[in-house]
Amino acid sequence: MLKIFKASKLPDYFSWSTIALALFPILSVSLRSNFTIIWCVVTFAAGLYGNAGKRSDLIYWMLPIGLFLMFTASLVYTDNLPAGLFVIEKSVPLAVFPLMLFWNKLQLKNKHFDIALTVYVAACFLLACYLLGMYIFSYESDPSVPPHFEEIQKRQYAEQITGTHPTYLSTFILFAGIICIDQLSSRKSTFFQILGKAFIIVVFIGVSMLLAARMPMIAFVVTLFFQLLVAQWSLLKKLMLVAVVLGILVLSIIAIPTIRQRALETIETKYELPEGEHFNSTNLRVGIFHCTKEILEDHYFLGTGVGDAQSVLNNCLHTLPTDAYRQIDYNTHNQFLGVWVKTGLPGLFLLLAIFVVGLWFSYRERNFLLAMFLIFSLICFQTEELLSRQAGITFFMYFYILLKFSKSDRSDWF
Repeated sequence: MLKIFKASKLPDYFSWSTIALALFPILSVSLRSNFTIIWCVVTFAAGLYGNAGKRSDLIYWMLPIGLFLMFTASLVYTDNLPAGLFVIEKSVPLAVFPLMLFWNKLQLKNKHFDIALTVYVAACFLLACYLLGMYIFSYESDPSVPPHFEEIQKRQYAEQITGTHPTYLSTFILFAGIICIDQLSSRKSTFFQILGKAFIIVVFIGVSMLLAARMPMIAFVVTLFFQLLVAQWSLLKKLMLVAVVLGILVLSIIAIPTIRQRALETIETKYELPEGEHFNSTNLRVGIFHCTKEILEDHYFLGTGVGDAQSVLNNCLHTLPTDAYRQIDYNTHNQFLGVWVKTGLPGLFLLLAIFVVGLWFSYRERNFLLAMFLIFSLICFQTEELLSRQAGITFFMYFYILLKFSKSDRSDWF
């Protein structure tokens, strides 16, 4: 057998396949699936031949698997079985990622962990540059279109050229910015390294503002302040970083019409049910939350089942006095409510437990980056069902498993 296929090299294959999977922000849906399958095969094979002790913290690995099993169990009381199986298919990473790592007890070395983060940041930078270039050189705006629809057109254009929803694109890019800031705050860097990372962070923020995804930006700012609380920096450095980030945000709101419109929409929109043609992305959520509340009143304990959740929500939304909800399907736009509607209180408890247990482990192990990831995701979950699409579930589960390997030398945080 060729030397490259020796069993002794399987730990290296595991590490490099994990690193390769960090490219997921710039991969198509099919390539993302293929990379995940390759990673699973390599990880399983490494588990067969590896001998690296035992995997600790069983509950950390089992909670996502439990949520997947709850999704599967809800098929028992789901009427629309094909729709339910489609949801289960998309949710497989919830079980596969932690199961493979629990089976394969290898630890990711520090250098491979750092390479994986670098590859992810580089992939997001390429993605951001591509979006920025396409907006500058290829996107053609229509002067006759009102500002609100101009913003919608820009978001649709981003999804058209990437195949990924703009909120997910912004989530990928801004978390890469958080990684860059963490590296600046926890490592000694040369002037040019600081300058380079600062430029990358500015690009990330600028592109995210063009994508006009509000909650990932809010999550970024909140996580940034959490970083500043524990960063081993002088007060002057912390204040300078706050001033730079807030300055970019304010200037973007002032200078870019679509961003300004998005901000004004949030402030000026009355939080009432949309009627007729008087709707936007803000008050549409009012109707969604109204119907979600009605569904939970009838299905609060076990939910509707994963296959019926969308149709039950649609039935309610279609009774509201606007045709906006008939143009496309809307989910609950809140991950916790979405899981509650699908699987009831047991599923909601498991999802909450993932965050509570994860934050506890991050505190116990001084795993600063894991804590930031969970805080960032927790905020993003408030207005988006990230786990309802392949891109979102890959993002969440990849970092959920990867950041468990993070080794922190911070002894003073919290």
